[in-house]
Amino acid sequence: MVYYLEMKKRGEWLKARREELKQQNKTKFSIRALAGRVGVSYAGLSHLENNDAMPALDLGLKLAHELDRSPEWVLTGVYNDARTGIPVIGSISTGPDTEWLANGMVDNTFPSYVDISVPERNLYGLTVDSGDVIGYRVGEVLIADPKMEPVTGEDVIIITKDGVDSGVKVLASQRDGKVYLDTPGGASQRVIRDLDDIVLMHPIILVAKSIAVKGI
Repeated sequence: MVYYLEMKKRGEWLKARREELKQQNKTKFSIRALAGRVGVSYAGLSHLENNDAMPALDLGLKLAHELDRSPEWVLTGVYNDARTGIPVIGSISTGPDTEWLANGMVDNTFPSYVDISVPERNLYGLTVDSGDVIGYRVGEVLIADPKMEPVTGEDVIIITKDGVDSGVKVLASQRDGKVYLDTPGGASQRVIRDLDDIVLMHPIILVAKSIAVKGI
């Protein structure tokens, strides 16, 4: 879907996008705050928003990053909202959006996504929002593959029916209708759950740094 084509000046679509983001974070997307982050004066950014001036390459790239748009959009105003990244559908504390998983993982309208394209694989991400997950840092995104079989000894995302023991675990073994789970780093005693108690168990295949996450 293409936006901003009715706008004739480059400054018009830059300002419109900043104002759109400002509705969600007034302080972060004021002219003064954005100007500071991209390295220009208040007057310089204001002039850019009110004219059709071409920004320098470095400034254009910074604006694209801050406004979560492509460099092409900064230059032309043409934007395609089809996302090819990996949607972030929850956090370690909340777990993944199970409705999205059940509906076939076809809607990528989540506000945040990891800017990595993995063709022909429906992956999802969960934000690490607690320092209690050993081996991972707050702000990182754990990327899981719901179609891949978990591997013994590897980290997995676990969701149980009662919510107890949900989160990041190490799959110790799986046999005789039982799932044996360890805590990453071996910080607590092994957990044994009936397989029927497990809502989902997806292997973690990648870890994305917070810098790779886009969106609000």
